[in-house]
Amino acid sequence: MTRSLSCAIIGVLLTGCASVQDLRGKVDVCEIHLTKMRTERIGQPRVNWDLSTERGLRYAEAMTESFPHFQPDTSVSGCNKFYLMYVCDDCVRAERDRSLSH
Repeated sequence: MTRSLSCAIIGVLLTGCASVQDLRGKVDVCEIHLTKMRTERIGQPRVNWDLSTERGLRYAEAMTESFPHFQPDTSVSGCNKFYLMYVCDDCVRAERDRSLSH
Protein backbone atom coordinates (compact mmCIF):
# COMPACT_ATOMS: atom_id res chain seq x y z
CA MET A 1 0.00 0.00 0.00
CA THR A 2 2.82 2.40 0.77
CA ARG A 3 4.23 1.97 -2.70
CA SER A 4 0.90 3.11 -4.13
CA LEU A 5 0.81 6.07 -1.71
CA SER A 6 4.36 7.01 -2.69
CA CYS A 7 3.47 6.71 -6.37
CA ALA A 8 0.37 8.82 -5.80
CA ILE A 9 2.37 11.55 -4.06
CA ILE A 10 4.99 11.53 -6.82
CA GLY A 11 2.20 11.64 -9.41
CA VAL A 12 0.69 14.62 -7.64
CA LEU A 13 4.03 16.41 -7.70
CA LEU A 14 4.34 15.88 -11.44
CA THR A 15 0.82 16.87 -12.49
CA GLY A 16 -0.34 20.28 -13.55
CA CYS A 17 -2.96 22.49 -11.94
CA ALA A 18 -6.26 20.81 -11.17
CA SER A 19 -8.90 21.94 -8.74
CA VAL A 20 -9.40 18.66 -6.85
CA GLN A 21 -7.83 15.27 -7.49
CA ASP A 22 -9.09 12.21 -5.64
CA LEU A 23 -6.22 10.04 -4.34
CA ARG A 24 -8.40 7.84 -2.14
CA GLY A 25 -8.38 4.15 -2.81
CA LYS A 26 -11.42 1.89 -2.69
CA VAL A 27 -10.84 0.77 0.90
CA ASP A 28 -11.44 3.23 3.74
CA VAL A 29 -10.01 1.03 6.52
CA CYS A 30 -6.32 1.25 7.43
CA GLU A 31 -4.65 -2.10 6.76
CA ILE A 32 -2.20 -1.58 9.66
CA HIS A 33 -4.50 -0.28 12.41
CA LEU A 34 -7.79 -1.74 11.13
CA THR A 35 -9.59 1.54 11.81
CA LYS A 36 -11.89 3.53 9.56
CA MET A 37 -10.07 6.42 7.91
CA ARG A 38 -11.36 9.92 7.35
CA THR A 39 -11.23 11.90 4.13
CA GLU A 40 -9.00 14.99 4.15
CA ARG A 41 -8.70 17.72 1.56
CA ILE A 42 -5.04 18.69 1.46
CA GLY A 43 -2.82 21.04 -0.49
CA GLN A 44 0.23 20.02 -2.52
CA PRO A 45 1.99 17.17 -0.60
CA ARG A 46 5.63 17.84 0.21
CA VAL A 47 8.07 14.91 0.25
CA ASN A 48 10.22 15.15 3.38
CA TRP A 49 12.52 12.21 2.80
CA ASP A 50 15.28 11.39 0.36
CA LEU A 51 15.28 7.75 -0.72
CA SER A 52 18.92 8.01 -1.77
CA THR A 53 19.97 8.22 1.90
CA GLU A 54 19.95 5.57 4.62
CA ARG A 55 17.75 7.80 6.79
CA GLY A 56 15.25 8.23 3.96
CA LEU A 57 15.13 4.48 3.35
CA ARG A 58 14.52 3.83 7.06
CA TYR A 59 11.72 6.41 7.05
CA ALA A 60 10.09 4.82 3.98
CA GLU A 61 10.32 1.40 5.64
CA ALA A 62 8.76 2.74 8.84
CA MET A 63 6.02 4.40 6.80
CA THR A 64 5.21 1.09 5.13
CA GLU A 65 5.09 -0.81 8.40
CA SER A 66 3.61 1.74 10.80
CA PHE A 67 1.91 4.74 9.19
CA PRO A 68 0.98 4.34 5.52
CA HIS A 69 -1.97 6.74 5.82
CA PHE A 70 -0.50 9.67 7.73
CA GLN A 71 -1.31 13.24 6.70
CA PRO A 72 1.65 14.55 4.68
CA ASP A 73 3.06 18.03 5.07
CA THR A 74 1.75 20.37 2.44
CA SER A 75 3.24 23.32 0.66
CA VAL A 76 1.58 26.36 -0.79
CA SER A 77 1.48 26.07 -4.56
CA GLY A 78 1.01 28.77 -7.15
CA CYS A 79 -2.39 27.44 -8.15
CA ASN A 80 -5.37 26.05 -6.31
CA LYS A 81 -4.48 22.36 -6.28
CA PHE A 82 -6.17 20.21 -3.70
CA TYR A 83 -6.29 16.48 -3.17
CA LEU A 84 -8.66 14.12 -1.40
CA MET A 85 -6.96 11.34 0.51
CA TYR A 86 -7.73 8.97 3.35
CA VAL A 87 -6.03 9.70 6.66
CA CYS A 88 -5.85 7.28 9.58
CA ASP A 89 -5.65 8.98 12.99
CA ASP A 90 -3.52 6.11 14.33
CA CYS A 91 -1.10 6.54 11.42
CA VAL A 92 -0.90 10.27 12.15
CA ARG A 93 -0.01 9.50 15.79
CA ALA A 94 2.53 6.84 14.79
CA GLU A 95 4.26 9.20 12.33
CA ARG A 96 4.32 12.03 14.89
CA ASP A 97 5.73 9.72 17.57
CA ARG A 98 8.45 8.52 15.19
CA SER A 99 9.32 12.06 14.17
CA LEU A 100 9.64 13.12 17.81
CA SER A 101 11.88 10.16 18.62
CA HIS A 102 14.28 10.65 15.68
